[in-house]
Amino acid sequence: MSTKSKFEPWRDFIWIFKISKWSQISSLLKV
Repeated sequence: MSTKSKFEPWRDFIWIFKISKWSQISSLLKV
């Protein structure tokens, strides 16, 4: 379980990065 707790923050960071990239693509598509 301790290992999972360590990797959780990384997962959040990756998710944020993916969302930011998607938002950029969506904005480009909208324009």
